[in-house]
Amino acid sequence: FANFDPFAVAGFDAEQFANFDPLAVAGFDADQFANFDPLAMAGFDATQVANFDPNAISGFDAAQFANFDPEAFGGFNAEHFENFDPALMAIFDAERIQNFDPLAMGGFDADQFANFDPAAFAGFDADQVDNFDPAAVAAFNADQFANFDPAAFAGFDREHFENFDPALMAIFDVERIQNFDPLAMGGFDADQFANFDPAAFAGFDADQVEHFDPAAMAGFDQEKFANFDPAAMAGFVADQVANFDPSAMAGFNAAQFANFDPAAMAGFGAAQVVFFNVEAVAGFGRDQVTGMDLDALVGFDIEQVRNLNAEAIRGIGDTVLSFDDFDLAVRNELVVESAQLLGGVGSFEDLLAQLAGGDDGSFPAADKLEELGWDPSLGDLANLEFGTGADVDDAALAAALAAFGTAELDTTAP
Repeated sequence: FANFDPFAVAGFDAEQFANFDPLAVAGFDADQFANFDPLAMAGFDATQVANFDPNAISGFDAAQFANFDPEAFGGFNAEHFENFDPALMAIFDAERIQNFDPLAMGGFDADQFANFDPAAFAGFDADQVDNFDPAAVAAFNADQFANFDPAAFAGFDREHFENFDPALMAIFDVERIQNFDPLAMGGFDADQFANFDPAAFAGFDADQVEHFDPAAMAGFDQEKFANFDPAAMAGFVADQVANFDPSAMAGFNAAQFANFDPAAMAGFGAAQVVFFNVEAVAGFGRDQVTGMDLDALVGFDIEQVRNLNAEAIRGIGDTVLSFDDFDLAVRNELVVESAQLLGGVGSFEDLLAQLAGGDDGSFPAADKLEELGWDPSLGDLANLEFGTGADVDDAALAAALAAFGTAELDTTAP
């Protein structure tokens, strides 16, 4: 065949091609292929095609490709596809693509994929997708993505996702996302996640969530978090949680918070806690609150604390040794009155601030303090330093404590 006159091969028809020895067709070159009768292409089968010289493939034109038996395309390998003219890719339809050898898919590059008919993408399956050149997927456009069989998305791996155009992420819906390989999730970055349709987030499950890149969490906003399946929350880990945008925290509801892994709670900080929805904190259990750092617990305000369930409040008690950093109103909500005399719950500084009730922060007059039981021998209350080691006799100490005890304190003040 290698010695055939290129112009003479135009006389071959489909029946003759069908009878060629598969090993012999390797002798044809590009010039000979270019002169084949387009209608004769129907005679080639996959076994013959598999033996085509890859360098000769460039001789085919659109009319010839159009007449190949769809099953014959199963004979092309990666090296063959590398030599296909990008301008001819539009000839491939779903039926032809279904016959492509999965291992041959790596031969297509971005220029070739860019010329595929979008409707033809319905022919790709997960095995074929798995073998795409990661660098080539950057060429896909929205129409092509939209025509992929949802099940085919299971073939994309982490490196593929890394190369997806962020602007195309909105094409993903719940059904497609449900087919994503959990191990591939680390390929998405913040820019890509930011472009996802919020409604599509309902498709993620815990296994997928667990593999998100922590740095990519910055792409989630309030609306996206609001659409997560509550069961998927179990997949988040502390490193991911630490990267949540604080302003997005209002998207979580009680059912979602109830499913967080207690170990992941260590990722929350005070800046995030302040944005928690007041009703949503009712979903926290004792183990989850116990898993939070003290710095994060300090972020709870009075309205949030009032919505914590009893077990969650016990969790705070399990964690907090000293309430010095908590807002006074929060302390009064968390700690029963009888316990507020214990160390770490209240402080003389708070009581002094309450006693200084004048507009200018002044204390009551000396005679009023005496009526309350204050011993003038202790000096000026406004200048008194506690913990100095000054000698105070038992009677004076009792009088001072009595003064504090009879003062009417506003326990809701900040």
